Amino acid sequence: MFTRSSRPATVIADPKPFDRKTAWGREPLQILLIDDDRSFGAILKRSAAKDGLDVTVCTNLDALGSQMDSPFAVAIVDYDLGSVTGVEIMRYLENRDWNTPFVMISHSELPKAEIARGANIRFVHKANGMPAIIAAVFEARAADLAGKQHKAS
Repeated sequence: MFTRSSRPATVIADPKPFDRKTAWGREPLQILLIDDDRSFGAILKRSAAKDGLDVTVCTNLDALGSQMDSPFAVAIVDYDLGSVTGVEIMRYLENRDWNTPFVMISHSELPKAEIARGANIRFVHKANGMPAIIAAVFEARAADLAGKQHKAS
């Protein structure tokens, strides 16, 4: 049951709209997609290019190994990768001192505890579509840059 409060209402101004063009220092933004679905990778690569993103697709662990020294602004990781989970991949990368924000994607719902490891990870259900995944990439990059600026000051 909702009741009226005697306290005055607090008005919170809308945050500044997110500007994709200022979310990174150079174009195109380099993105890593780790997903065993080649078709999904090809579709995301084309969709992301329209927003100034250059996506490198890794469909297996061998391909990921060849990208370990490449600088990526954001890594998109599918949760269900067959023999391993996306969470295991993220932990592996973090143990190798990757300081890259992650976007976890999946066709299924995940237990919140599985991915709740802090502000450095976002989850997007694949059914939400490419625009939602691309938006999460920009948000992850903007948050990462803001965190680095905060640490520097």
